[in-house]
Amino acid sequence: MPLGSALPDFAFIEADVTFLPAKDAAFGGRPSPLNGYKYQPHIVIGDPGQRYAVVDDRNTIREKYLGVSFRTGPESLHSGVPVKVTLALMYWPREIYEAVVPEATFTIREGADIVGYGTVSRRWTGKAK
Repeated sequence: MPLGSALPDFAFIEADVTFLPAKDAAFGGRPSPLNGYKYQPHIVIGDPGQRYAVVDDRNTIREKYLGVSFRTGPESLHSGVPVKVTLALMYWPREIYEAVVPEATFTIREGADIVGYGTVSRRWTGKAK
């Protein structure tokens, strides 16, 4: 059996994302380039205008964080400028990603910090390369 056929399928999305300028994000400095699976934040499906994590009175985050890994993206990155990226849904199918569908909007999280936002344009499964 060829090695490539033994690899499992993964779920991916294509999205348009915008990273916030450091003055608008609690934690600045995005990695550049955004490719090669090195940047692994979370996304939270919801209002792209949200700028603070939802926490309870015990300071526990009350939102569903979904692990992603940036697979492809631009060689250089400028905050406030939308870019097209491909993200791997890191824990699929073990993690529930049913809300990650075309036209869904999301924020990009590094812990409780919201560092960007985006919109899903398509989703598919296939082999990782």
